[in-house]
Amino acid sequence: GHSLLAVRLLERLRRLGLTLTMKDLFQHPVLKDLAHKGRGVFPEEDHPKAVPVRRDGSESPIFFVPSGLGDYSYAFELGREVSADFPIYALPWPSANEPFVYTLETMAARALSMVRAVQPKGPYRLIGYSAGGLLAYAMARLMLERGETVSFIGLIDVLLPSTTDSIPKSTKHMIPSWLQTMAMQLGYRDISLLYDRFDDLSATELILEGRKLGIASTELDASAEMIIWDQRRYFEELVQSYSVPTLPFVVHQFNASRNVDATDVAPELSLMRWRDIVPASLLKTYALPGDHWTMITEPENRRILGWRISEVLRKHISPTSDGS
Repeated sequence: GHSLLAVRLLERLRRLGLTLTMKDLFQHPVLKDLAHKGRGVFPEEDHPKAVPVRRDGSESPIFFVPSGLGDYSYAFELGREVSADFPIYALPWPSANEPFVYTLETMAARALSMVRAVQPKGPYRLIGYSAGGLLAYAMARLMLERGETVSFIGLIDVLLPSTTDSIPKSTKHMIPSWLQTMAMQLGYRDISLLYDRFDDLSATELILEGRKLGIASTELDASAEMIIWDQRRYFEELVQSYSVPTLPFVVHQFNASRNVDATDVAPELSLMRWRDIVPASLLKTYALPGDHWTMITEPENRRILGWRISEVLRKHISPTSDGS
């Protein structure tokens, strides 16, 4: 996927003596601007800002929320497949260096401030992928509470947490499944050795072993990456404890047609729970090719997803807050 290519580029730049972050790369996609950033020409930002994916377009923007891993890079490749009528922006998470004292609601308020810096007034358009879709939903709720209108909210394969879902015992317990996902995207199929050695390795050692296999990022040193993983686990706790409200507008769900695990019934159960929250008249669902990962990472699946989002936007957007 796009994020893997970005990691490889950052590693090559590091070897050339240029220290840049993923955020730098996405905020400065023009090579000349990126070079200036690498030389320290751009000052540090005092306030969080939306990351422009595409500035041009005749319509009001679409704002993409990061996935449950804090990754908004999917917006860049998917954005290419969405109609050029729509400008696109991504809304980064708080810095992993900030204390973990925020809630999903305060994250939503922070993201809304970034949205308003780009588009001061609604109607607003939001898209979220995976667990990040619940942050988009929390943003929509906050917008309504503050008297704004939401003309579109799109949730890409967003599963609702259930009372039986368990939060990982520790940050360490999140890492193997993530490494397995990276391995699958890179064409590997078996990282069973890491599972076999799980009890003997620390979380940092798991990351280092993943790097030896070529499936984990080398952008940061392992201790800094652990801080990011702690933040991801904290976000999962926020998602698990979030009480999803009923909101008075159409929710558009773009769901993968295949499960990652053929024996996994979680997507079907999640859809049933969404139906308990969102009235049938306000819940629109669309089946897309691929599973939770490949619907985003495989080019043809991503093209179809982008086309479907564009079609829904054209057909269903109105200036009213109900999104119908």
